[in-house]
Amino acid sequence: MYGYERLLGTGTQPLGDDRLLEAVELQHYDGPFVNPDDARKENVVLRYSGGGNENGFSVTGMFYHQDWTNTTDIPLRAISEGVVPNYFGTRDPSDGGHAWRGSLSAQYHANLGEGQFSASAYYIYNQLNLINDFTHFLVDPIHGDQEDQFERRNVIGNAANYTLPLTVGGIPNEFEMGGLTRYDILDVGRLPQPRSSGVEPAGNR
Repeated sequence: MYGYERLLGTGTQPLGDDRLLEAVELQHYDGPFVNPDDARKENVVLRYSGGGNENGFSVTGMFYHQDWTNTTDIPLRAISEGVVPNYFGTRDPSDGGHAWRGSLSAQYHANLGEGQFSASAYYIYNQLNLINDFTHFLVDPIHGDQEDQFERRNVIGNAANYTLPLTVGGIPNEFEMGGLTRYDILDVGRLPQPRSSGVEPAGNR
């Protein structure tokens, strides 16, 4: 219902003593709104791994992308004056957004002495654009106040830890020591968004 559609495909295959996993998901959703969300999402995962629970590794790549139309807040008087038909309507059908994210990560674990050592590292790039008109025509009574809120984020991180089982006073324990780091490079802002869809907002009262 509401235009929901989903297609998922997964598979694994051996590569010598190692394994390769693939997964792809496609999704669409309109929602109950007068102006359909038309949300289109794609997810892709690819993982190469080897070894087992005690000694092993994996390298994983992931990708996500989505575009959508957004129905935001509606003043009550816009409904009472007939500017929009109901609570599911919109004053600006060009509101929406798009996002995409890609990541690459690696993980390694192995027996080390009497304990277990594990380490991981990752890189993430994330991009998000939200196109909204929350103040409607307060600033610009002709074209409206639509703006693009954006974020660009690069993330680099890693972690390592060592777990050692020890019996103290006849009680089994596990002692763990490790560390992690993360560094974010972030660019955020808000810019006026000229309408490029050719769709004019519903009224300017």
